[in-house]
Parts: sequence; C-alpha cells; structure tokens
Amino acid sequence: MNRNATILGAALIAATLLAATAHAATPAMGVPQQIRSGFFADVNMGGVFTLGGKSVMTGLSKPSNAQAYLQLGVGYDVLEFLSVGVHFGLGASAASCFSTVDNRQSCVSNVDPKLVMADNFTVSLFSAEVSYRHHFNSRFTLQPRLHLGYGSFDPVPMDGVNGAPVFGVAVGAEYATNMDHFSIGLEVDYRFMPTLSPMMQVISFYPKIKYTF
Repeated sequence: MNRNATILGAALIAATLLAATAHAATPAMGVPQQIRSGFFADVNMGGVFTLGGKSVMTGLSKPSNAQAYLQLGVGYDVLEFLSVGVHFGLGASAASCFSTVDNRQSCVSNVDPKLVMADNFTVSLFSAEVSYRHHFNSRFTLQPRLHLGYGSFDPVPMDGVNGAPVFGVAVGAEYATNMDHFSIGLEVDYRFMPTLSPMMQVISFYPKIKYTF
C-alpha cells in the first residue's frame, strides 16, 4: 500500500511539474509569429500588354490592348536577401501587328503578302529569376529581380518565328501577412526579346499570393 501511494505521489508531482513547464513555455499573449523563409510557391493574376507592334487601322506603332495574365511559380529563399525561382506566365497580345500592315488594313507576311499573320496571339513565358530582397522590416520587403527565359507564340505573329529568348527586369513589394505561411504582394515585370525585329516587349502587372512552406 505504501509503495502504491509513493508511486501515485511521484506521478502527481511529475504531472504538476509538466503542467508548470507547459504554462511557462506559452506566454499569456501567445507565441510571436515566425516569418517563414525557404521553399515557396506563388500564383499571380493581373494584366499584360506588348510593345513593338503596329495598329492594323493606321499602320502606326501602338501598344497592344491589355489582356488577362496568369503566372505560376516556385522558388527558394537562398539567403535572407536572395531568392531564386522559376515561373510560367500566360497572356496575350491583342490588336497589334508585328509584321506588315497592307492597304486592306490586314497584318500580312513580309515575304508573302498573301499570307495573313496573326495580330492576336497567345504569349507563353518561361523564365528563371534571381531576386534581391530589401527588408524595410521583418514583414515588408522590396524585391527587384532579373529574368532569363524563353517566350513562345500561338499563332505566329512573324515569318518563321515560333518563339524567342526573353530577358527582363521586375520590381515588386511583398508583405508577410498575419496568416501563417501567406504573403501578398504587387509586381510589375518588363521583358524584351532582342532577337526579334521588331523587338517585342512584354509588360505585365499583377497582385501576388505567395505560400512559404
């Protein structure tokens, strides 16, 4: 009986100590949120337009009409101030001819005037990126970045051109929300394809939702 009482007393003491330890480890106001870094994924949806084309109505240079833009990506925070990632973006160039505008107000081939070229086409962008993260505080960062990748078109807007290398720069602002893992941001990207003539330029702008694992 004495042995059982001793065991019971020891168990009660251990339970009391564990409860006290747990109470001490959790502050009354809660545990401060950890701002996460490392592997992340983001989804972005906004607008896009191209520069370098011509109006089929006037034959003069004009930006394309703004269209919807969707971008998905993954990346990794290598250092506190440095991130790398890859992205796939999908948008469109609307009402902008990158070939010859004839007197019928049509976009036609430079080689064969009977061949109609697309002045409305999809632009797919694949890019690798390096981002610098400037911290204003633990939650808010400014992120300039560099792009290198490839752009493809469907249907083709120029003679024999299905795509071209893409270079670019971007700047974005990001805020780590009070919802754990989630950040929101706003970004503007400028990409150009110097091997094309005329050179196509793609400008996209979008809000960003980012999840850091």
